[in-house]
Amino acid sequence: MLQRTEPTAGVGTRTWLALALAILGLAGVLALLVGLARTAWLGPLLPASYFQVALVVHVDLLLVAWYLVMPVLLWRHLGLLGGRGERAAFALMAAGVLGMALPGMAGNGRAMLVNYVPFLVQPVFLAGLAVFLTGVGVAAGLAARGFRPAERPEARAGGAGALCVLAALASMAVMAARVAPGGLDEGALGAIFWVSGHLLQFGHTALMMTVFGLLLGGAPRGGADLRRLYGLVGLYLPGVAVGLLGTVLAPESLTAGPFLTTLKSWGLGVPAVLAL
Repeated sequence: MLQRTEPTAGVGTRTWLALALAILGLAGVLALLVGLARTAWLGPLLPASYFQVALVVHVDLLLVAWYLVMPVLLWRHLGLLGGRGERAAFALMAAGVLGMALPGMAGNGRAMLVNYVPFLVQPVFLAGLAVFLTGVGVAAGLAARGFRPAERPEARAGGAGALCVLAALASMAVMAARVAPGGLDEGALGAIFWVSGHLLQFGHTALMMTVFGLLLGGAPRGGADLRRLYGLVGLYLPGVAVGLLGTVLAPESLTAGPFLTTLKSWGLGVPAVLAL
């Protein structure tokens, strides 16, 4: 039911899965180090901030890197990736994960607790996160080409999810260009990740609905229902488009007021109710 013909060129589903498992492994090692940093025999030998630094990177690997590798794995399964673009995306994401993990294991940097993405003030971590997100953007850009009328319904749904992810990344880039020149303090980082983090939920929800369709694809009846389900995934695009437009035109209203909560309630809620 879930088998799909692989494109002839590219990275391959198993390689993407290996990257996802490697991220979980690195996060597990960091979790072990976080625990050991609290022991009486090892704690005094480590930097005073080691616990906070390792914990921040542990969280980022699990809730940023792993969460964004899994959509790429789905796009690969749907046949939306391939060629040099996919290989470039994999290289960027793998290098980015390594750049994020190394400072955490070394206990190097200053931990900052920021909404959605706890942050490490450390050049290698910053470069790793930027490179990783660039790789995600490359993969999402490739997958977004599946959002075409002639494409398979499940591929169109995957392409719609990719467009949502692209909008969230674009929002992050726009907000970073606005606030980063003034310095990466808690306020600036909170603005960057607060808006894009909300918009990224549109992409995750759209892709979750796509997966539901794939899992239901083996049912003996209901082909028309599945096509309708895949078609509803496109309804997440208007909400994320409004959020991206707000980032460009009125970013203060997104970071200071209830706008994002309202947008998410309706933009995510209405398609979900229709799908049910």
